[in-house]
Amino acid sequence: MSDAGSNADLNHPVLNLTTEEKRAFSQLFQQADTENIGVVTGEVAVKFFERTKLAPSVLGEVGSLGTLRSTTAKS
Repeated sequence: MSDAGSNADLNHPVLNLTTEEKRAFSQLFQQADTENIGVVTGEVAVKFFERTKLAPSVLGEVGSLGTLRSTTAKS
């Protein structure tokens, strides 16, 4: 039996969300994904995350993850 946390990486982080949290985040994502393409990028993403009022350090981490995923997807 393996520890799920040990298999987490930046491309596939382990999230321990409740059903209610998953539903709420899904609704927020659908609002941000105005083109209904399954991704949120560019200015739409910037505006979306600015509205979250997250601390700049947290937004920086989110941006880093997005950049890493974008770079990985292009490889």
